[in-house]
Amino acid sequence: MTPNDTSSAPNASPGQPSRKLLLAAVAGLMGLGSAGCGQPDEPPPSQGVPDPEPQGPHVVSRSTVEGGLTFERFSADCEQRGGFVQTHAVCSGNNSCKGVSYNRFDYSLTEHTCKALNSCGGMSCIELPADSGKTGEEVYKNSCGPVCHSHTNTTAFVYYVAPGTAPDTARQQFLSRSRLYQQSIVAFGIHGMSADGVLSANMPAFHAKYSRKEIERVVDYVRQLELEVEAYEVMGPAAPVP
Repeated sequence: MTPNDTSSAPNASPGQPSRKLLLAAVAGLMGLGSAGCGQPDEPPPSQGVPDPEPQGPHVVSRSTVEGGLTFERFSADCEQRGGFVQTHAVCSGNNSCKGVSYNRFDYSLTEHTCKALNSCGGMSCIELPADSGKTGEEVYKNSCGPVCHSHTNTTAFVYYVAPGTAPDTARQQFLSRSRLYQQSIVAFGIHGMSADGVLSANMPAFHAKYSRKEIERVVDYVRQLELEVEAYEVMGPAAPVP
């Protein structure tokens, strides 16, 4: 399943449940979480991401089958929950934090309290802290923004790009990116790999420090600053690895 895939999972025919059926399914899910029962014989209608429940470390608190869950529904529920979505190709153990994970192979939706608990390929809703009310400017100034992304005595935001990148192209690319794209960079950090195998680690992840609302605010704050583009180079171009 990819971010542009609006189809439901294979062999699924979820339909649109009535409100009575919807409430019954939610009640059944709550009972499943508290009683520790196994999976139901028939997949229930898709209910999306369940509300979070505080648990101890390394706990799978709920698990159910969601045969008709789409990426769009999962993403919308995750946003309402205050989280960000990650996708996983195949391997398990790749989710970054506590939250909810969806297995694209058996359509299981699992709520857990720890990173590395997604069961297989699919997608995860990464849960973020509660909103403390910080403004975008406060988040920016308290998180290395003025030091890491500006020069002395300037208020411009410096966007660093790889050597050889055309500044005008990089500027247009930055300005054309969606807010969600830039929010996800703040949430999960940014890393890359050069053609000759040198890893770049240019920004840490902030999903454990700030709420989704605070990340949204800091992105909006940055987008209204004057933009400067600068290519970075560390001790000259990287030599090819022997």
